[in-house]
Amino acid sequence: MSESKHNPAADSERRGAIWCYTDNLSYAPGETVAFHISCKQSNYSIEIARLGAKREVVWERRESSGEWHSIPEKANETGCDWPVAFTMDIPVDWRSGYYQITVRADGVEGRWGESEHFFVLRSANPGRDAKMLFVLSTNTYLAYNSWGGGSLYSSKAVFDFHAQKANRASILRPFEPGLLSKLPGAPRTAFAPGQKPGMMEQQGRPYRPFSVEAQVDYWTVASGFAGRWEEIFVKWLEENGYNVDYAIQYDLDRDPKLLEPYQLYLSVGHDEYWSWQERDVLEDWIDRGGSLAMFSGNSVFWQVRYEDDGKTMVCYKYDAPQQDPVMGTAEEKYATTLWSSRTINRPENRLTGVSMTRGGYARTGMTVPRGAGGYTIYRPDHWAFDGTGLEYGDVLGSEEGIVGYENDGCAFTFRDGLPYPTGEDGSPIDMDILAMAPASLGERLDRGYTNLLLGESDLALAAREVLGEDTPENRNRLRHGNATMVSFCRGLGKVFNSGGTEWAYGIKGVNPFVEKITHNVLRKFLQ
Repeated sequence: MSESKHNPAADSERRGAIWCYTDNLSYAPGETVAFHISCKQSNYSIEIARLGAKREVVWERRESSGEWHSIPEKANETGCDWPVAFTMDIPVDWRSGYYQITVRADGVEGRWGESEHFFVLRSANPGRDAKMLFVLSTNTYLAYNSWGGGSLYSSKAVFDFHAQKANRASILRPFEPGLLSKLPGAPRTAFAPGQKPGMMEQQGRPYRPFSVEAQVDYWTVASGFAGRWEEIFVKWLEENGYNVDYAIQYDLDRDPKLLEPYQLYLSVGHDEYWSWQERDVLEDWIDRGGSLAMFSGNSVFWQVRYEDDGKTMVCYKYDAPQQDPVMGTAEEKYATTLWSSRTINRPENRLTGVSMTRGGYARTGMTVPRGAGGYTIYRPDHWAFDGTGLEYGDVLGSEEGIVGYENDGCAFTFRDGLPYPTGEDGSPIDMDILAMAPASLGERLDRGYTNLLLGESDLALAAREVLGEDTPENRNRLRHGNATMVSFCRGLGKVFNSGGTEWAYGIKGVNPFVEKITHNVLRKFLQ
């Protein structure tokens, strides 16, 4: 397939016979969902299923009024503005959870005869039966969704990897195929367990051949729900008898009192994008006694803003210093750049304990490509390890590769063989560093590799935004990071952070140590 520049609207029309989106991504029982559907066939069907311990179909409908609608230019940023096809009142007895919407065009075989959307249903009685709120990383879904133009990373990466990035992401459009649900054969974002390059062998871009063959965007492997971190965790929680309510990130902006009925906030997988209001709500709640369990990596890395009553998420990322209109104004603290930047000066470490600016990638591209894939234990007497039998120096989770892809760390020093935070990066000085594994914020450019995945763009960004100037010396100060598992108290509340995206694969692989640690954290925070 040619990798030339391509018209996104024409591409979506060429590939799919049917597309769907809803007017919101989060609802409460009794509220009305508006479905916007574009279909090349007159007849189509729609199915809604709750994805929990098992997939449960809860609603089905057939329609005979299918109509194809044009895809506007920059639909990725401004939405599609398609008419409402029909509405549905959500039954009051539906359980909180992730609801998968599948629409299928009659007479069209194969993957392009259907498409997928979703919504999250909040609880009808928040906190009554569940004291744990699982907030899905839906800001990250939006950031990686390239449907209708481009994502916050690139345009249609299958066709033009270095195309212009978007700085807005609308919810009023479909999702790129393969993002919400992992496609068959899609690779993990890190090396599979046991997979290591040979001498002077390089990994390059493992997703690139898959994305070209599957005709989907390059970035679909890095976010989404089904078959990935969050669904793995949801299945495990519900199979193990935990009562859980669900929400999306924008719900914290919509309702600052959202967390009041709960004891535990749960984040899993790839929780990268946060607004100022979301941090305010969560940090205030923790300070008053709430507990945060993060089994996520690259967490709270970029600040975002919302426009259009939450229908548009804005993030200028690398280009914020030059393009974000709040720069140089009284609103500059809301600039959509790194939370750890000198501009915002609100490092995520204050909330999460760690930051990707002191962590980085592992077993991805040529960043720690032959690493163990697990954490080295440093403080086996911590309560998180109770009942595991783990000892100092043991390696946790290497069989499942729970250290990989994106990881968060902190500035630290060793005393008597044990790591302690220095606090220079915003991490709490009294934080316990429980376990660590090497990670790197960039690939070496002086090794002669010809097909690098990451390069040093993130190193350059962090050097500039965190240390004040992009110089070789500053890049080297941040080059050697670690995935870092931490625990600390904040105000009256508690925080545990695994420090990496891949933790869920440990419970999927039924690693008894990873499972026991997860139980220990959740049970302590739900006491």
